[in-house]
Amino acid sequence: NMLNQWEKESAGLDVDVAIETAGRRTPPRSNPEVSLEKSSLDYGEDRDLTTTKTGDQAEDAHDYAVIVVHYHKTGYVLTRFLMKLTIGLEYEAKGRSEDEIMKAKRVSGYAVDHVDERTGAAIAFGQRGNWNRNWVRARRHDDALGCQSSFALEKGAIYLQEAPDFYCSDVDLARRMLGYPKQESGKTKIVHFVRNPFEMVLSNYFYHSQDPTPEEWVHTDDPCEFRYGDGKSLASHVLPTISPRTKITRKHLDAVVAMCHSLYQSKPRSKNATFYEHLLKLNHRDGLRLATAQMVIASSKANRGLAGGDVLRMAQNIVKFQNLLTSPSVPFQQRENFHLLTISMD
Repeated sequence: NMLNQWEKESAGLDVDVAIETAGRRTPPRSNPEVSLEKSSLDYGEDRDLTTTKTGDQAEDAHDYAVIVVHYHKTGYVLTRFLMKLTIGLEYEAKGRSEDEIMKAKRVSGYAVDHVDERTGAAIAFGQRGNWNRNWVRARRHDDALGCQSSFALEKGAIYLQEAPDFYCSDVDLARRMLGYPKQESGKTKIVHFVRNPFEMVLSNYFYHSQDPTPEEWVHTDDPCEFRYGDGKSLASHVLPTISPRTKITRKHLDAVVAMCHSLYQSKPRSKNATFYEHLLKLNHRDGLRLATAQMVIASSKANRGLAGGDVLRMAQNIVKFQNLLTSPSVPFQQRENFHLLTISMD
């Protein structure tokens, strides 16, 4: 059931609940709530998305590309509901029915452009990505570029993207986000779903240590694989961005890797045990430590990009998105063409 998935995804656990839950393998259910208020974490000052203009100053929403970014245990189901609702509401505002949405012509595999068949005018945002597909593959990048070469946005489209690797320069990322050079006057709105890392790792541990587990990749994953295919670590990509803004250093992340190896397949009786079997059999403290290590330092290479490293990846992208608004390396006019809304799932 989609709503049950959403409930699991958005359920948060505080310390007291986590302690009370230590004797159980599944987290308590709670009603899903999404707060638009910022949590105690400093996500920076977002540029207002709600400012409206009238008359000749009014801007057509289709002048913008919209990208919705989220991470593992940070709104997988909710982001897809929001995309569907955005397109559906615009159809209704134009006097169209949901049946017409379902009949929309499919283009290039999975992209759907919602247009008035009589006039050719856009009715709703074209959708890039669907229920289980992102615009580009999650947790991947081209070694030479730092981003994926195919990543570029176009106005009038709404994009869904889980856990992107944005390791390219601020200048390059800005151009890709704005659709340059194809669009010389691109504008982009970024909706960034984030979560307190403490809540994020607790949710991750309880979710994946259920019996049976909801996701199959935990049976084959190596949670301590911190390198990408080119041999570089996740840490080596994110530290140049986050270290100047935090107290996190290479020494700290090396310690997490060492902790992971001390817990995973480190004893004779667990030498051939899977990641999932470790989550079931380790005591709760060590199980949480192992699952947290996977969410911090794993590159996701071992599970083909399905999960891993999203705590660091999220921190990296919080800074990168703020740089699109403030970095002197990004031309002023481009900075003015970005709007950022950060939504905390806590």
